Amino acid sequence: MLCYAIEEPPSDANDKRTYKFPFISSEAFSISVPSIIDMFFDESNDKLLRKLLSFIESEPELNPVLAGYFGKVFNSLINKKRLQLLSYILIDNRKYIEKLIGHMYNQSIADSLSLLLKLDTESEIFHKEIKECSVSILDSIYNSSPKNNLYLDLVRNSFSVLSTLPQTSNSTEFATSESFIMKIYESIENNEIILKEALKYLITIMKMKINSNISPTEESDIIPIDCSYIIKGALNNMENYKEVLEEKKEIFGRVRLVIIEWFQFLLKLRDETVIKKASELKFPQTLLYLLNEYSMNSNLHLFIYRIFNDAITSNNKHLLNTVCLWL
Repeated sequence: MLCYAIEEPPSDANDKRTYKFPFISSEAFSISVPSIIDMFFDESNDKLLRKLLSFIESEPELNPVLAGYFGKVFNSLINKKRLQLLSYILIDNRKYIEKLIGHMYNQSIADSLSLLLKLDTESEIFHKEIKECSVSILDSIYNSSPKNNLYLDLVRNSFSVLSTLPQTSNSTEFATSESFIMKIYESIENNEIILKEALKYLITIMKMKINSNISPTEESDIIPIDCSYIIKGALNNMENYKEVLEEKKEIFGRVRLVIIEWFQFLLKLRDETVIKKASELKFPQTLLYLLNEYSMNSNLHLFIYRIFNDAITSNNKHLLNTVCLWL
């Protein structure tokens, strides 16, 4: 019965085989009945689980409808037997995690990976293996050709999964480690698709780390973590950011907003080298140009106003003086 949900119907199949049976099959195996779930984890025979996972061994592209049915059944197993599934995939049969990562262009597969690999207290015993998966996810982006018609979905889904994995302070430490962050920076140059998604990831993950280091009652204008490697990577890429901002694009381009939000984060670090580099590149003048060029983009204006407001209201005299020169 499981084959209906994960195998392509014959070319001459009727409507019941093509539509009705796959749907019913996926529903039957995803209702979380203990006796059905246990069938996948029979210690003496893993035939049913291997049958389910055989779906992701398809090459090169998964059927999106069947991927949805696969995800429904797979997510049901995650919800009920997550640790056993992690052990099976990350320890005993690593080829399956590699196949899952290879199909991250598919939204259903990406959603399942987010659910499976999130590093919370329950999955802490697999911390090392999940960290290795994070690196593999990055590698899958770098090893894929931008000319591939699935490349945009792959990049978007990959960084979306990466941003959902850290659930504990320990996992956040790895996600914001120098080696991992610098690996992300390496991918940004001359690739606008990765630039947008990578900066969105960096903003999300760094905010997570900052929040984990600030008590609920603490109010400070100083970010309480070491960001030297963040600054180093940002300085190396700042000219690239400026070039992208100054390119003529559609009025409501998302790339500009992400770069400006990232620049706002960098200024919050109150690092003198960042302020100096921004001034040398005339970054503020670029922001003023954007205000004028895209007068109808209210979101863009809001992000830029926040940068100037943060600078003017800061306690950093150097930054305040610099902003006065900008204006």
